[in-house]
Order: sequence, then C-alpha cells, then structure tokens
Amino acid sequence: MAEDRSGWRPFIERAAGAVGIDPALVDEDLVLGLTAAIAHEGERPMAPVGAFILGIAVGRGGDAQQLRGEIEKVISVD
Repeated sequence: MAEDRSGWRPFIERAAGAVGIDPALVDEDLVLGLTAAIAHEGERPMAPVGAFILGIAVGRGGDAQQLRGEIEKVISVD
C-alpha cells in the first residue's frame, strides 16, 4: 500500500514559509531516507536529531546528499 503524500508538500510549504525559506529547497525523500536509516540502524530517538544536524550543515553551505552520506557513515559505532 502506497503512502498518502498529499499533505506533505502543503505542510512543507507552510513550515518553510513560517521560517522564511524556499520550500523548493526541502528534499523530503533525502531527509526521510536519513531518518529511516538512523531509526533502523542506530538509535530511533536520534533520527530527528540527525535531521537537525543535516539541516545545520546544509544551512552552512554543504551539499545535502554528500552530508547525508557522511552522517550515515557514523550511524552505528558497534
């Protein structure tokens, strides 16, 4: 069964507008992929923290895809 994503983009547009950023900059699949990896391979409570860290790094001028890869490298330190 496919997810109903119909409310996702309107939420992103509202939230992005509320903080003054262009909603086109939001790649929800990239962020959701990162949080899923953290939740399943690491510690579930750290998923939103990882997304926040990614957001800070992207805000400082980093490439989102490359930074996601860097974060995914350190999910599990077994």
